[in-house]
Formats: sequence, structure tokens, C-alpha cells
Amino acid sequence: MKKTNILVLSYAHQGGEWIATTRLLKAIKNRLGKKISLTTASFTDGYEEKFPIFERQIFIPHAKTQKPFSFFKKLINDFKNSRKAILEIESDLMNIDFILVTHYLFLPQILSWRFLRRKRAFYYFQGLKSGIIANLDFRQLVIKLFEMLSMTFSSVIIVPSKSAGDFISSLLGPFSKFKPY
Repeated sequence: MKKTNILVLSYAHQGGEWIATTRLLKAIKNRLGKKISLTTASFTDGYEEKFPIFERQIFIPHAKTQKPFSFFKKLINDFKNSRKAILEIESDLMNIDFILVTHYLFLPQILSWRFLRRKRAFYYFQGLKSGIIANLDFRQLVIKLFEMLSMTFSSVIIVPSKSAGDFISSLLGPFSKFKPY
């Protein structure tokens, strides 16, 4: 029987988002057992707990930058670091069946790899990283743009509730008609 290989691209931290992601993956692993193989590449700020559900774990440290233009330098460095981490598991990438993305910086990364574009990417929505933009804050605007692109270019959006699904459909506007969630 063929194994289903899932690549998880996330943000590992001591918080609800990572806990919800690992609980979802544990439930899938318990249900399918040896029929599934999980690999993760996760951004981290020092939290590197090993989980037995993953066959392979790669932790990517968030970039630390200095002013001026620290926000843009951090985005570029995080993008480069995630690319290096994905290169570390390049031999496994051709066998990947599905990709589960929970962090907005990873989906543009997937789109930059030609052979990964053909894989089904699931975006696991757990809330917005950008706040509601009341006044024009450029950082929040860039993060919101990345989040919108991540949701738009994913194959499926996984939402925790009906109200979150309604929120996503209002956020994506006309693009939400093409997204199953």
C-alpha cells in the first residue's frame, strides 16, 4: 500500500496555533497509521520540541535584523531561510502528495518551485496575523497581502468553524467562490 506523504509548513511556538496544528496531525496520523508520513519545516523563535508524529523535522530560526528597513530585511531573510530548509528535504519533495501550510510566508515559497506548484496545498486558517487595519500601517498591509495571496493560491482552506468560513468568504470576496473550505 502506498504511503501518503504530507509536508507541513508552519510556525512552531508554545501557543494555540502550533497546538491546534499538531492535534489535527495527530488525529490524522491515529486514523491512518502507517499509511501516512509527515515531514515539517517550521519557523521558530527557539521552541524546538520534537514530536514523534513527524518522520523529519526542520526548524527554521526567524531572521534577526537591525534598522533601517528591518521589516523588509527580515522578510527577505525569512524567505531565504525557508528556501534553504526546503532544499534540505529536496530529495523527499518529489514524493510529497499534499502540503499543509499554516504560515503566510510559505505559500509564496511553494509557488516559486515549479514541481511543488502541482501539489495540493491546504491552507490551515487559524486567524489573521495582521490586525484589522484602522490606520495605514505599511507592515500590517504587507502581511495582509501575503495572507490574502496564501489563501488565494491554496487549493483548499481549512477553517475551524462555520463563522471562520464566513469570515474567509467575506475577506476573499469574489475569489471565495472558487475555494472549498
